[in-house]
Amino acid sequence: MNSSKPQKIIKAAISLDLVDKKIISGLDNLTNSEKIKFLKEFFIIEDSHASSIKLVKNEKTLNLYWRIPRVNTEAEHHHKQAIAAARKKQLTKCIKEWETASDIDPYNPEYLFHLGIAYYENKAYNEAAKCMERAISICPILQKAYLISGMSYLKMRKFDLARDYLERSLKFDSKNLLVYLNLGSVYGILKQYDRAEEMFMKAIQIAPKEPRPYFGLAKIYATLGKNNEANNFFKKVIELDKTGNLANYAKRSMIVQQPAAQTDDLPEEIPAADLNKENPEEYY
Repeated sequence: MNSSKPQKIIKAAISLDLVDKKIISGLDNLTNSEKIKFLKEFFIIEDSHASSIKLVKNEKTLNLYWRIPRVNTEAEHHHKQAIAAARKKQLTKCIKEWETASDIDPYNPEYLFHLGIAYYENKAYNEAAKCMERAISICPILQKAYLISGMSYLKMRKFDLARDYLERSLKFDSKNLLVYLNLGSVYGILKQYDRAEEMFMKAIQIAPKEPRPYFGLAKIYATLGKNNEANNFFKKVIELDKTGNLANYAKRSMIVQQPAAQTDDLPEEIPAADLNKENPEEYY
């Protein structure tokens, strides 16, 4: 009895704007060694993985294809059971099914990726990161795995690793709001405030009515003592946040300027919500 099904293909796409023009123009005549060199430099991957990736250019993107060599029918059965359980929000069951699928076929990145997502939802961030790293080691173009890895490391307060994986995820999607929000937080925590500001500004360009990047900028400016700028962004959060949750926090975080006549007994400015400049990660 044949225990395998037809091959599956994993696809990713990167904007041509991010790719060297020499690579784009010479794609049809690109040698295997030149392709491997490009993929190694762009994705930071090993030779053995790069050689199995197919490149196809269209009008706006460079499409990448990676073929899963085989699909084990028994593992696929558990994969489908896991998907059905996930749709019913049966988190424990779907984790168990994807663990079984991965045990049967440990070289199928699809099972590892879904298992990592389930772990993340279950707040098992270390296990989520490990699953995503294993999936990436098998299939380096599994683009969302970089994002989940970065977010998992951010939850674990491993900020350097979070930054590295989130930056790598931008190679696939330079217009991902969630990546910029998380990177803004990471750079703020690492006290790289210029980079944090840049990330939140890019998030605003992508989603100008999303209150979270304005809140991130407000916190950055408050940390730097730029109180007027901070308050302006807090006001923008209050204006945009329709649910009121972030708006309420922004109201409490507004920095109150005291009149000069009253400064004998009070500091010139009173940061609301006990702003702690020595520990900026607290308010991310």
